Amino acid sequence: MRARFKTTTALLLAASSLPLSSAFKSISINETVHANETIALRISNDLSAGPDSFDSQFSTYRIYLAIVAPSSSNIPHSLEPSCYLVNATSINETSPEILIPPSVGQDGTSYSIVTMEYSTDPHGARPSGYEYSTEFQLLNTSGTWTRAEIHGVVPLFPDLLPCTAYDCARQCMQTYYPGNVNGTFGEAGFRDTYVCVANCSGVAYPPWEAIEAEGAAKNDPLAGAGNEGAQTIMPAYASLLTSNPPTPTPTTTLVNSTMTVLPTTTTTSASPTATGKKSEGARGGRSTGEMMGMLALVGLGVVAQLVL
Repeated sequence: MRARFKTTTALLLAASSLPLSSAFKSISINETVHANETIALRISNDLSAGPDSFDSQFSTYRIYLAIVAPSSSNIPHSLEPSCYLVNATSINETSPEILIPPSVGQDGTSYSIVTMEYSTDPHGARPSGYEYSTEFQLLNTSGTWTRAEIHGVVPLFPDLLPCTAYDCARQCMQTYYPGNVNGTFGEAGFRDTYVCVANCSGVAYPPWEAIEAEGAAKNDPLAGAGNEGAQTIMPAYASLLTSNPPTPTPTTTLVNSTMTVLPTTTTTSASPTATGKKSEGARGGRSTGEMMGMLALVGLGVVAQLVL
C-alpha cells in the first residue's frame, strides 16, 4: 500500500450509482476538549419537519473521531473518520455524550467529530454521508505521533476500529513501516501490519485468510500507486458490508463500545474545508460521477464490481 495505508470506507459508496448524502444540519462541540472527560455534543437535525424530512429516514447514527497528524511529506493529510467513538445512537438524540481516549494523539487542533446516519432496517434507507464538526483543540492527551503516521500511513476502516484501539493500531503502522507502504499482495509488511491491527482489542477486521480468499491471487502485483490493498482488503470489506445488515441497539451513551455491526453499505465523506466548515454531500456537493472519477483515479474498479 502507498503512503496512506488507509483507503476509507467512503470510497465504497462512490462505486454505486446512489446519490450522495450529507448527515444532520450541524454538529457543535466546544473549541477546547479534554481527553478522558465526558462531554455532550450538540446535534441539529431536521426531524421537526416531519416524516418526509431527510433525517427521519434513519433510525440510528454513529459517531467517529477524525484525527490528522501533522504532515512532513508532500502527501496532503485530509480530515476523514479515523475510528468510532460511539457505535449506535438513536436518531432523535441531540446531546449524545462522548469520551475521547487520551491515547488517540497529541495535544492540538487536528481533531473533528464526524457522524453518519443509517437505518437498522436492512431494507431501509442507505447510510447518509459524513457530517463534520469544526476542528477543535484536544488537550490532556497521551499519544505520540509516529514517523509512519506523519508520512500518512494510518489504519484502515474506522467502522471496524474503536478509538480505544487507535493507539495500538498506530503502533502497528509504525512497527512495519516503511515495508507497509509499497509492495505486492501478500507482502510481509502489508500482511503483518493488517494482522497486527486485527489483534488490537476491539478491532473487528476480518481474518487475513478471508482477505486472501476474497482478494487477488497470491503474488499478483497490485495495480499501481494508490491501489495497494484494493485487491485484497476492499473486496473482503465490501463482502462484509453486503452480508451483515446492521442490528445495533440504539443508545445515547454507548461510548467506545465494541463494534458488532456494519452498515449495509458505506458513505461518501464530505470533508471540512480549511476553515473547518463541511463540504456538503447529497444536499449539495460532489456528484456520483465525480466520485466515480476519484475511484478510477485510485484504481478501485474491483470494488465497483463487487458493490454494484
